[in-house]
Amino acid sequence: MPQVTVIRSNETHIYTVPNGTRLMDLFLQNKIDSGGTCGGKGICNKCLVRIAGTEKDILACHYAVTSDVIIEVNYESANFFSDYHQDRHEHKVTDEFGIAIDLGTTTVAMYLYNLNSSLMIGSFSFLNPQVIYGADVISRIDKCISGFLHEEQKIITQAINKQIDQWLIEFSITKIQKIVIAGNPTMLHIIYDVNPESIGSAPYTPVFLETKTFDGADYGLHSERVVLLPSISAFIGSDLSVGILSSGMLEENTSILIDMGTNGEIILKKHNDFFGCSTATGPAFEGANIEKGVGGINGAIAKVAYIAGELVTETIGNKTPIGMCGSGLVDLVAILVSEGIIDDTGAFNHDANSQLIRQLVADRFYLKNDIYLSQKDIRQFQLAKSAICAGIETLMNAAKVNLEEVNKVFVAGGFGFHLNLENAFKIGLLPKAFNGRVVSAGNTAGLGAVMCLINDNMLNKAQEIALCVQTVDLMNKKLGFTERFIDNMLFELQ
Repeated sequence: MPQVTVIRSNETHIYTVPNGTRLMDLFLQNKIDSGGTCGGKGICNKCLVRIAGTEKDILACHYAVTSDVIIEVNYESANFFSDYHQDRHEHKVTDEFGIAIDLGTTTVAMYLYNLNSSLMIGSFSFLNPQVIYGADVISRIDKCISGFLHEEQKIITQAINKQIDQWLIEFSITKIQKIVIAGNPTMLHIIYDVNPESIGSAPYTPVFLETKTFDGADYGLHSERVVLLPSISAFIGSDLSVGILSSGMLEENTSILIDMGTNGEIILKKHNDFFGCSTATGPAFEGANIEKGVGGINGAIAKVAYIAGELVTETIGNKTPIGMCGSGLVDLVAILVSEGIIDDTGAFNHDANSQLIRQLVADRFYLKNDIYLSQKDIRQFQLAKSAICAGIETLMNAAKVNLEEVNKVFVAGGFGFHLNLENAFKIGLLPKAFNGRVVSAGNTAGLGAVMCLINDNMLNKAQEIALCVQTVDLMNKKLGFTERFIDNMLFELQ
């Protein structure tokens, strides 16, 4: 049988594999991250590796091993997002400590708290390492069905434990008494080591939605107790249950909470009633399925402006640009639509009368030397923005609420923090009727998890909220989602 030598980060590992083994399958089995985000389906074109001693780059998901080969994996997982800590090493022997976690499909955020003082000691965020099994929940579910459930569970618990252990040393803490986790139902099923297969196909029935409490040791987590927060439906998770608590929407008569993550989840509050829906945006807003897309990490282009005939970019952390995150993508598309380089159908217009036309080469618009927007990227973006806008309109129609009646629109997550609202309205990501009423709510899931960590009454409130949200099925033909989706695919030219 052929041998595959993998060189990565100054480490060399040798694997013996059956003839014809796909390189990506070898990577998945050994938790090697090559940068791919489609779970080996061959559609993201990001899993490029190099055959050693050559200038030849190959796609790991396309390459079948038929003879001995040496592979260089140059992709480095950008696991670090942010690291914050208070200089609070002094605490009482009797103090207890807990961690709130926003377990996202793409990003994981952790918050360490002294439970006696309710003060945050540290926070840390990183890319979910499960991305090697696919960028979206459907890909993760497919891998669970294929026998990778335990691997997916182990890789995320190991990542969480790594940060816990670091904090224990850094702050001279003996142990963690409690972890509270918010996330979408698929992520919660996986960390609970329960196969989410039933979520992936009709009638989309989760194994559980209710709060789960268990001993951390039983599931490989370094905490005495772990609480999985309650979800609303198969595709509306506890990140929204607690997001309702933390966003401020409860104080409004009529309000909307929009989480534009890997899934587009929307909650509408109408007086004392709640309505929710989930729309399949795909992970475009989080940089996945975009050829030069990245998450909201250091070096991600988060803002693009057109000034004096030149495109000016701003990156997270003021680092060297490594790709575009969702907010930068919104800005660039809005500029290209305004300049006529993207037409109303989303196609590149090579005859546009714009100084920027020089940066359009074939089906790629080059923002930087090696960072570009492709025609395929625009289509992914259109699908995502149309899904969000059509989802909002359909949900409001089902609840018999006019756009003008909404007092506040809360946009959750890091994407919302960097989002240029003028551009969001310009390209149809949000209905223009919301102009002047949109608030960037930050990480509502993380803050909501913190509230439940330090206050058991908030946990009870989250359970009540999860049970009272009426789920709206966008696939109900009577609601007209499909027609709205098609209409919102187009760009409105200036």
